[in-house]
Amino acid sequence: MKFFLGILVLGLLFSNNAEAGKKIKFSKDLAIGLNKTEVSTVSHKKSYFFEKVKAKDGHPVRSGEESMRFEVRPGDCGISKGGYDDCKNDAERSELHNGQMDWGSGKGELWYAWSIYFPKEHKHFSGKGWNVVSQFHQDANKNDFPTFMFWDHTGGYWICIDHRMGNPSNLARRTSGSQFNAKQLLKEKEVLGKWNDLIVHVKWSDKEDKGFFKIWVNGELKLNHQGKTKMKGTKPYWKWGLYRGGFREDYIPKSLYTTQVIYYDELRQTKKTCKKLKLEHIGYKCVNGNEIEK
Repeated sequence: MKFFLGILVLGLLFSNNAEAGKKIKFSKDLAIGLNKTEVSTVSHKKSYFFEKVKAKDGHPVRSGEESMRFEVRPGDCGISKGGYDDCKNDAERSELHNGQMDWGSGKGELWYAWSIYFPKEHKHFSGKGWNVVSQFHQDANKNDFPTFMFWDHTGGYWICIDHRMGNPSNLARRTSGSQFNAKQLLKEKEVLGKWNDLIVHVKWSDKEDKGFFKIWVNGELKLNHQGKTKMKGTKPYWKWGLYRGGFREDYIPKSLYTTQVIYYDELRQTKKTCKKLKLEHIGYKCVNGNEIEK
């Protein structure tokens, strides 16, 4: 299988739910700990990019009344405030990002959670084309790349780890010629038309013997990466939505190169203990502050 060639330079993008650069407010029904969520200035504005939507209007919702809807259509690219041009780099996206969290007593140890939904009619890419549907990025000049990415690829949901983070453990495999180690978390039949719940426990560290990155999928521990989780001098931040590209490198039939829509719900970002995730209402509990049970 051919994929994950070269490092992806990632820009940021506009949303219609807030003016570029301003904070987006979410109800507790939808998100906790995302008070720093922003969108970045780009050269295009489309009303459908990002919306907070409601179950009463026919939208899928994991729990409660609201979810987040992201949509990307062919040609949806633009220029970020920093000058990065998706259009010139064969990419399209609708993404939000949360500012670097004040670690405080957490000392780099954080919890994240989200639920994701792909409509039944969703089309997957294959080959070298990419669909990034959540990523943990870095903020320093030469280290401005994602260390962990979640991909919608070949009919499933994958985790990709930059090889500079070291040995990804025997749970993951590195593809030939790739800069990423990869592991499939969910198969196509487990993805389409269903909500799936992701919980991540990470200790951000540039030391081989200090960092870790754990992933629970629907309550099951699917990855336990031990090693570096960031580069020296960087502060990781979280991005979610839909980012796709690689169209020039890999011919994608018109039947696949089409409008894509995904939904997110139950988003969380919190320090140190999983108790603050508050996910009991969707069937999960925190055990001893650092383990997830269903």
